Amino acid sequence: MLSISRARSAASVVAYFSSHLVTESETPTNPNEDSYASEGEPGIWRGAGAVALGFAGAVRPRDFARVLLAVDGIGRPLVLGAGSELRRAGWDLVFSAPKSVSALWAAGDSGLRDALGGAHREAVDEALAWLESDGGIAARRGKGGREIEAARLVAAVFRHGTSRAHDPQVHSHAMVANLAQRPDGSWGAIQSREFFLRKMAAGACYRVALAIAMQRLGFSVRRDGFSFRISGVPQSLEKHWSQRRAQVVEVLAEQEATSALAAEAAALGTREAKQPVHRDVLQVRWRREATSHGLTLARIAALRTERHARPEMPAPAALWAMMNRTASTVSDHQLAAAVFVAAQGILDLGAARRFLREFRTDPETVTLRDAAGHSRFTSAACLANEHRIGERAKRRRGTCPAVSPAALAEAMGEPRTLSDAQRVAVRHITGPDGVVLVQGGLNAATLRLLNVARCAWAHDERRVLGCAPTGKGAARLEAATAMPNRALGAWLAELGTGVAPSTEREVLVVAAADRIGSRRLAALLQHTERSGTQVILVGDRRRLGSVDTAGALRSLAHALGAVELPDHSDRRDRMAGEAVRFLADTNTGRALVAARDRGLLHIGSDAGSVIKSMVRSWMRAHDPVRPSAARMIAFTRRAVARLNAEAREAFRDVLGPEVRVGESGFAVGDRILFVRRSRSLGVKARTFATITAVTKRGDRIRLSARTDDDAMVRWSPEGYPHIRHGYAVTADEAQGATVDRLDVLVQDAVNEYAWREVAAIGVRIETHFHANRELVAEIDQDLRCVGRNVPQKMMHDSTLPVLQGLPSESLNAQIRARGRDGGKRKQRNSDQEQLSRRAAAVGYGNRPNMPRQ
Repeated sequence: MLSISRARSAASVVAYFSSHLVTESETPTNPNEDSYASEGEPGIWRGAGAVALGFAGAVRPRDFARVLLAVDGIGRPLVLGAGSELRRAGWDLVFSAPKSVSALWAAGDSGLRDALGGAHREAVDEALAWLESDGGIAARRGKGGREIEAARLVAAVFRHGTSRAHDPQVHSHAMVANLAQRPDGSWGAIQSREFFLRKMAAGACYRVALAIAMQRLGFSVRRDGFSFRISGVPQSLEKHWSQRRAQVVEVLAEQEATSALAAEAAALGTREAKQPVHRDVLQVRWRREATSHGLTLARIAALRTERHARPEMPAPAALWAMMNRTASTVSDHQLAAAVFVAAQGILDLGAARRFLREFRTDPETVTLRDAAGHSRFTSAACLANEHRIGERAKRRRGTCPAVSPAALAEAMGEPRTLSDAQRVAVRHITGPDGVVLVQGGLNAATLRLLNVARCAWAHDERRVLGCAPTGKGAARLEAATAMPNRALGAWLAELGTGVAPSTEREVLVVAAADRIGSRRLAALLQHTERSGTQVILVGDRRRLGSVDTAGALRSLAHALGAVELPDHSDRRDRMAGEAVRFLADTNTGRALVAARDRGLLHIGSDAGSVIKSMVRSWMRAHDPVRPSAARMIAFTRRAVARLNAEAREAFRDVLGPEVRVGESGFAVGDRILFVRRSRSLGVKARTFATITAVTKRGDRIRLSARTDDDAMVRWSPEGYPHIRHGYAVTADEAQGATVDRLDVLVQDAVNEYAWREVAAIGVRIETHFHANRELVAEIDQDLRCVGRNVPQKMMHDSTLPVLQGLPSESLNAQIRARGRDGGKRKQRNSDQEQLSRRAAAVGYGNRPNMPRQ
């Protein structure tokens, strides 16, 4: 596996790796360090940039320090900001061998340890060489570092053999300096986004090289999820020697978290300082523990004589079937990661790279390109499926009974309470089209539109149902529109039972349709086409799609167009809107700069001061009568817990006596979050509430709380302990609600998914951002996107930058025209067909010679 962490200062990096730095005596400085240093092996320079600086072989303290400070041999700066305390020194890329390989290294004799250590070192070297050749090392140039070009790597690689729990863990730290040489020989700071994007591919690249080396040593390799393991190594021993991993898993289980960000926070939170232990002491302990689990020297020798048939690489169609389970299109580096993962134990790295080149031009692979010149890839089968989604929706034009003019007039009423644009939109969604799109979130304008349409359908004796991807979303839609609502998953599960809609006199309103994946949308449209049910899809195609092959709403928008209403009532602060738009486009750096220019970015000197300042800022907007109007957001459970603790401390004087539920204390006045759904209590997952009463009789505790929907809930924590403090939550937990004010804690290494979740939260007035000084300094330096990734997309997204706005603008024009004259359908269909032809002309087809992203 490969993990990446950011090093803040040159001094801290030099101190951490001091035991691997060679002094004038040509030996590492600390012979008792629990790593390869005890065997006399120092850090080694790697990368063409290191060669250009004249570095080769062992890493010396003076050379290492000046590389991290980005100064030359006589102290002159090589890049802008060199030597500054605020400048980032570099990034630590940690390549870790699978646990079964580390177990063999610990239990084997000295000859096997040397062989395995050499195999690991060569695999790390091959992965770094691939990263450098593939454009993963990029240097900035020009004003603000906006120009990016491929560059030469400067890295120092340090090999370690143990975890902090003193378990065997073969791994290498590749300390990549924030310094790279451009093709013209000049030097620049690194644009780290490029190797972050290639993280999964580089890690798989390392494992491909290591797996083939293990086979050459006589071991049998078997796939293990995304990684591999050595056949015959006792899994009980692997588990025993995974104490660090067990610590992290325990924390994640307590927090009910699964994301990579939560795992990183848990790893840091359980991290202890390394204690120096001599290798000989550890070797005796490891050999004893390995023997107790059956991994003896004789057993290892036997494993090297066993022969197993090597599997073959999956066919391109099979590879695409696996990738399309989680994504409709993939980027170049995601494609590389999938191929390298499949190649583990089958191909060496050279053969895997040749397979990748051939896979890109295989007939099963379709290459797309957007207006910015970025390539994305999909399969012919997935493209055909998405084409069928669009065709199925287009076939349903004019296939449903339109609401009568009398019912429309009754629903819209007099005096006029709707704008002209809203009246046109109501006429469109209550018209005869079987599939209709409404562009936008569930804001006040959209809900008003749906309520009027519901009344029109009811006057015309049409049955109206609703659904949403989550139970909480369905409950919100039902509360706002009085439509019977269910979660989409439950609705789809009943397709074959006759409980779901089944006649053409029924209408299904689908909220948050931008979160529905292609496969579920295809099932939905297939069933409703068969039954004749009209489908109204409501969602914002600019926001994040679902993990399951996202972007379905955009695909249909290209096929049908969409009703798009300007929302003047749900967000009154236009200044915050610009920052939120940047977030929706995953351009986090520019979003924060825009927020700072408008006084919405608050800067602290360190993490602790930022937390305290953010809570004070939130308290100024907190309204006890409307506690849900202001909310705090963070991206990790650890940060959320710190914010909640600080908020409770601020409210200490007004909270009642405290009772313990699990590891946390709760009192009257506390804001809480119901984490899990409970049918008996009548609460959905992610429901916010305020505790109104706490009673304790003996050992039995009884809690009462009023939800933000004004429902009373009474329960015993013994039967339902799944609550957390709700002053601060993650962006995902805040979805489905609209607030007046949002306070966001800006954290490093936040991915695109999380930032788009922030952009998707409905905010009426303003969004404030809180960050520490070092992070803001880095944003100033390069305006980069923090942890930016390319969002999940459907094939039709690749044409979106070229045609952006045209379908909805054209359709709105046609809707306005039809509002004046109902006979314009033929002209609208002609316009839509022309747009579809233009989309097909610019977005589809195999293009093997396109520039890579």
